[in-house]
Amino acid sequence: CELCMAGLRLLAPEVEKRGCAALPEFSESMFRLLQEEGVRLNRHSRALDCRYGVITHYPYKGDCAACSLAHQCAGLRKNA
Repeated sequence: CELCMAGLRLLAPEVEKRGCAALPEFSESMFRLLQEEGVRLNRHSRALDCRYGVITHYPYKGDCAACSLAHQCAGLRKNA
């Protein structure tokens, strides 16, 4: 996980500055493609293992409006 996130921070330094990599909303075809590649994604919670933390918008879109997890984000509740 740490190696993946280090690579992401090199490509998108905003991830470290903002402390978040927004998870995009997945279309049904993207959901199927991820499953075919062995990425486990819960359809309801949208939870991903940390090794998939690099699945984010590129170029960086870090605001909460771009994140499919915003409705359940602990960081948002903490900073509200």
